[in-house]
Amino acid sequence: MPRLFKILQKKDARRAKEIDPHNKVRIIRALEIIDALGKVPPLRKSSAGQAPYDFIYIGLRPEQKELDKKIYKRILVRLKPMIREARKLHKEGLSYKRMHDLGLEYRALSRLLQKKIAKDEMVDELYKEIMKYSKRQETWFKRNKQIRWFEPTKAKEIEKYLTSKL
Repeated sequence: MPRLFKILQKKDARRAKEIDPHNKVRIIRALEIIDALGKVPPLRKSSAGQAPYDFIYIGLRPEQKELDKKIYKRILVRLKPMIREARKLHKEGLSYKRMHDLGLEYRALSRLLQKKIAKDEMVDELYKEIMKYSKRQETWFKRNKQIRWFEPTKAKEIEKYLTSKL
């Protein structure tokens, strides 16, 4: 991957600064765009050199206990359909190894279908992994200091904030 990133840096140093050097998918996509257009596409800017739109960043942050409950409930609601889908995909030729490589839910499903773990273990494992993923998402969003965070139940507060910004 460092080789791909170096290619991107040579072709478009500006865009390379905006892309995580470890994000292979984004690096490849940036290189595909350059190759498809035959040149480096310009950044979309208005005539004043500013982005063409003003943004108001709003983030909804539920209480942690509420988020935990929603994640667990979502797993339970989706459990049977997920298992059915994974069985169907395996029957159609998707290997357990490839299923494992597809990520979070499929990894747990492949282990379940191979009888390496029980259904309860899969639910617990999936819950823990989704909680970790949720934490990583929160950390990623915290980098954007422009986001104003609200509790989802505070509609009036959100409305007041938006009105003050318009």
